[in-house]
Amino acid sequence: MTNPTMVVSPVGVIRAQDGQFTVCVDVAFRPALKGLEGFSYVQVLWWSHLLDQPEMRRQLVCEQPYVKGPAELGIFATRSPLRPNPICLSAAPVIPWTWRKA
Repeated sequence: MTNPTMVVSPVGVIRAQDGQFTVCVDVAFRPALKGLEGFSYVQVLWWSHLLDQPEMRRQLVCEQPYVKGPAELGIFATRSPLRPNPICLSAAPVIPWTWRKA
């Protein structure tokens, strides 16, 4: 398999404070939020930058990740945050928001 390059550009940042997380969407992408208030949840794809280390990306098998599981499982068969590409998916509740400049 060839090694194609994929470019991912952020549309905002996730901020954490006192155990609360906020998705801050860049001004240029805010029109894409139109109508979102009619939904309960939104899927958020995010880059796990704290796990973006070469040795973590090489982890393809983990040892008995579950008590009643097999001795080894491939990393894609687990809920491990260690991945060849640290792309994560979270379901976040849609709450009322404000249109701030920053």
